[in-house]
Amino acid sequence: MSSSFKVVKDGYDKLAVDHTISTLQSSVEQLNKKLEVYEKEVHITQEAYQKLKMKHTMLVADLTSKEKAADEIARFALKEANVVIEQANEHANMIVNEALHTAKTLLKELVRIANEGKENKAQLLAKLASLQTIIEGLEFPMIEPFKDIE
Repeated sequence: MSSSFKVVKDGYDKLAVDHTISTLQSSVEQLNKKLEVYEKEVHITQEAYQKLKMKHTMLVADLTSKEKAADEIARFALKEANVVIEQANEHANMIVNEALHTAKTLLKELVRIANEGKENKAQLLAKLASLQTIIEGLEFPMIEPFKDIE
């Protein structure tokens, strides 16, 4: 808008000034209406922002509590897993010790049987030698066949 008006006899051109004032008043009214709309939008946006901020705060708090719960569950699971592993190790050690004990017992029994076998072999060899001597010492009388029996 131009603010220079035509100068006339008693001042400025009344019609031009009135028209400019009317136009400016109309612009001011439109701007005031727009301002009201914008203020309402700002108010609505601020309310929405506050609601979202509260929701965000609640979500962060909820997420934090869930993370803490998940951490607690993970710690508990790890603790339980360690207990299970420890028990499994104890059972495995018991089984290994029992197997070693059984193996030692079996080896002792095998050594005893082997020693008995050696003793029995020595006894049998001695008896066989004795029998061989007896068999070799046997003498059978030489009997002539009966000639008359035929």
